Amino acid sequence: MTKHILDRLAPKTDGRMAVTFADVARHSGGSGPSQATLELQRRTQDRPPKNTRMREFTRLDTQQA
Repeated sequence: MTKHILDRLAPKTDGRMAVTFADVARHSGGSGPSQATLELQRRTQDRPPKNTRMREFTRLDTQQA
């Protein structure tokens, strides 16, 4: 009886598949995030957070950048 696939050792890879995927994604897309992503990022910044801790955290986070 053979082992279940989760019980087998994963094959050793050099990570080339991830590098190739990143290269394809980098070269096939535009020169940055899509307009939909930028719009969502702007929309979350337009509304101040109601939670005091979150407001202070985001204030500190934006000051470091």
